[in-house]
Amino acid sequence: MNSLKTKLFGTSGVRGETNKEISPNLALELSIAFGEWLDVKGTVVLGRDTRFGAEMLIHAISSGLQSVGLDVLDCGILPTPALSLKLQGLKSVGGVMVTGSHMPPNRIGLIFLDSDACYLSDNKALEVENLYFQTSTKEIKNKIPTMNKIGTFNKIFDSSERYVEFVLSLIDKKKISELSINRKFKVVVDPGNGTAVDILPDLVEKCGLKVIAINNVKKGNPDRPAEPRASTLDGTRDCVKSNKAQLGTATDVDADRVVFINENCEVVSEDLIGAIFAKNVFEIYAKQDKHGMICVTPVNSSGLIDYLAKNYNVKMKYCKIGQPDTERALIEAGEKAVFAYEESGKYYFAKDVHWCDGNLATLVLLQIMAMRKKTLAELTDEFPKFYQTKSQFECIDDSKENVFKTLTKKFNCDKKLQQDKAMDITIDGLKRIYNDNSWLLLRPSGTEPLFRVYSDAMTQERADYLIVEAERIVNEAIQENL
Repeated sequence: MNSLKTKLFGTSGVRGETNKEISPNLALELSIAFGEWLDVKGTVVLGRDTRFGAEMLIHAISSGLQSVGLDVLDCGILPTPALSLKLQGLKSVGGVMVTGSHMPPNRIGLIFLDSDACYLSDNKALEVENLYFQTSTKEIKNKIPTMNKIGTFNKIFDSSERYVEFVLSLIDKKKISELSINRKFKVVVDPGNGTAVDILPDLVEKCGLKVIAINNVKKGNPDRPAEPRASTLDGTRDCVKSNKAQLGTATDVDADRVVFINENCEVVSEDLIGAIFAKNVFEIYAKQDKHGMICVTPVNSSGLIDYLAKNYNVKMKYCKIGQPDTERALIEAGEKAVFAYEESGKYYFAKDVHWCDGNLATLVLLQIMAMRKKTLAELTDEFPKFYQTKSQFECIDDSKENVFKTLTKKFNCDKKLQQDKAMDITIDGLKRIYNDNSWLLLRPSGTEPLFRVYSDAMTQERADYLIVEAERIVNEAIQENL
């Protein structure tokens, strides 16, 4: 496991129950620590989603940042990628997004962004935490500025409009509008009562397509589960079916992740969507005869992406699971990076931005459909099938390290799981790749009290077999550390 131990920060910021674990007092003191960590004069941009308590926390964060001499620009309700764009455009010193993202409505998170518009890395998060635990000490209090050096507070109201303009500048509206030649072409848009309510329908309509919107009113408690997955989108599927739409698109509350539904009312796996995007990007660079291109993906992504990369001579760069590490890997890859995706429905079009964006991904998919003159189902039929199975066990955070140590020993000694092994990867958890292109991944969750198990194979039978064998040793490891 990662030797860096943070008590507050998980895979993506600081998360917990609204007004209890994530209280105004915590937000205040964490923002003071974040401001001290930035250690520069300048502006910090703030954004929030539609969750109950988000506005309350923004006030606390603003107070903390101003108290250490930083100017604050409140951008209001907007998608996380829109806040990243604003931070980058203004060359701000940092940013904070308050969002429940894909979590249940009683939970919320504080996402801290550095001057690169990236989530804080493990090292940076640990530094902020160390300062947080010193906020009540004399050392910190002596640094608090005098009255005339307190930071300013301002609001900005054009962030969403500028974001829409930016997204539209990255795609070919005219090409997408060709889909409207078929007058029956309709798109069901489901922003999940979140930050994309005023944005995603507008983007699709600006491309000349007919939109049917569902869950399109901003609410603190959304009308469907916040995380868009096959199991949570029955209502969206029904809407696609009843309107005979050619595409359905559903985001989470802060619109950085997205899930798509094809014309047959089937939720398409995130890995298949990633493959469609990757193939499109790889083909563009292959035609330009460019070499050494890099695709970034976390260790839990399907073997399908590896299959494609080999076919187009694109180098794979693996990273830990979670947006902070995906973003950092893209930045490290530099100009060679062309694409990245996470199996949670996050897609990064690296030549334009280093963050994921569900709204942009929707338009890119529509553009590919128009260019290829194919439906979403026809696009997915071009790929070989890979089957991924997932499982999880309850595992309290305090036990994760010992469970992982026990599990590592079992994993390396188990004869059934050693059979036909090709290689092991220990970037994030324990991943074993087998000679038949299947793989198995065991890792503790960075955001929840869970231990996760993933398998991936070219047959469902093989994927299920690996999961069953892995569940056996994970359960043993947890029981031995109760």
